[in-house]
Amino acid sequence: MSSFALWKAVPGSALLWVLNIFTSVALIFEGYNQGVMGGISGTPGFIQVMGIGADGVVTNSTKQGGLVAAYYGGAMVGCFAGGKIGDMLGRKKGVWIASCFCIVGASLMAGSINSDMFIVARIIAGMSLCAYIRSSLLTTYAQASVLDRSTR
Repeated sequence: MSSFALWKAVPGSALLWVLNIFTSVALIFEGYNQGVMGGISGTPGFIQVMGIGADGVVTNSTKQGGLVAAYYGGAMVGCFAGGKIGDMLGRKKGVWIASCFCIVGASLMAGSINSDMFIVARIIAGMSLCAYIRSSLLTTYAQASVLDRSTR
């Protein structure tokens, strides 16, 4: 059984475009995640399920802010850990690990039934995204491992 290897079939500059488009999905996820969180955190259903108020009125704005800010706590951990994981296991495995964290974080956010579960999900999602981009796993991998010397 042979598998198709994109990086072998696409020439250097075209492959860089493909990888940049793939990486931009993570950036879009971050912006969308934060943009949607601003709107969702004020909806009556979210307020009730997360226990930050009653009857559609937020009574615990500190907890509401913590639910949103947990993402950035995870992002800090992801920034520090992403580069180290990439150095220890290799960039490719680091990207796979970050991808798994992204899937787990997004799934847990979607299925959260209380604020504790939601905070953990936000932390995991933040860790994944920053391991992707901020610590430059994908960028470093794309620039150093995929492209030939003349295009780096």
